[in-house]
Amino acid sequence: MTVQTDKLKILYNRLDSIGFKKSYLKQVLPSWWEDEIADLPTGLLQLKFHFARHLGLDLESLLDDNKQIIFSLVSPNPHNFKLKKGKNGDRSHIVAITTQAARIARLATVVNDVPNSSFTDALSIRQEILRDNSVVSFPALLDFCWKIGIPVLLISQFPQKAKKDIEGMAINIEEKPVIVLVKEHKKYAWALFILAHELGHIFKGHLAADKMIIDDKSIGKETSSEQENEANEFALALLTGSKNTQFTTENNRWLDGEKLANAAREYGNQHRIDAGHIALNYANGIGKFPIANAALNILEPNVDAPALVREKMQLNLDLTQIPEDSADFLLKISGVSLP
Repeated sequence: MTVQTDKLKILYNRLDSIGFKKSYLKQVLPSWWEDEIADLPTGLLQLKFHFARHLGLDLESLLDDNKQIIFSLVSPNPHNFKLKKGKNGDRSHIVAITTQAARIARLATVVNDVPNSSFTDALSIRQEILRDNSVVSFPALLDFCWKIGIPVLLISQFPQKAKKDIEGMAINIEEKPVIVLVKEHKKYAWALFILAHELGHIFKGHLAADKMIIDDKSIGKETSSEQENEANEFALALLTGSKNTQFTTENNRWLDGEKLANAAREYGNQHRIDAGHIALNYANGIGKFPIANAALNILEPNVDAPALVREKMQLNLDLTQIPEDSADFLLKISGVSLP
């Protein structure tokens, strides 16, 4: 093993100490990288530049093996957060994850030049979407976001195994909003409410300049319960026409999956509401999500929400406007198959 290869091992260990596991780093290596390149005089230096640029790290601290690597100040600072009671006190994985989200959000604002819209409330957005769609569905809302200049991104690769608690993020990059979806629900209905909720944070003015809101079950955020309620009400108004919508049955009878699917489809057709959302809304009210999932298997048998998000990213992002390595990085951590 050469000295340079030893230094490569040291680099991976240093990055691991701030939340970037080696398995993740190997996923986001530049396409041209081979470990043997570290044996070249400038090989490891090139890799450090790549990691600094794409992981949001301070280059000076990364270059000096005797220094603790620190994060740069170019990415938005998330709302202050504290770990919930009983959670491990190490916040490095949260910092690493939010930095990654901020980095791809910043890249997306560079390659997405659509001007922001003048819409201000949920009902006006609902009315606009219903002009060309029967309901406010996940595909329709996704298209609307891109149309008004709000990129909707997906993160599939994370520095650590913490994504299971994160639903999504709303990020403000120099007054340009970006939504990052994290929870990879296959069914459109699950992704639909998350997207509508993040949109609520944006349109309700919850994002200060260069801030982000993380909807993460594992942390307690400075984001107030009032803001969360406002985002939920916005989502309900957008999807159903009323901020207080709660679907129930007569005498609160429980429906099985098939009956719920049929009832949701019929009511949705009559009132222009996504049937999958009705099923989830109903299940949320009675605390029985397996029933909703059974209904969704009938209502949405062959859908893939993450795949649709990736498809829209490829369609709407002009990646020729950023360096090839940056485009490659954005696609890799979004799980987009490279040609």
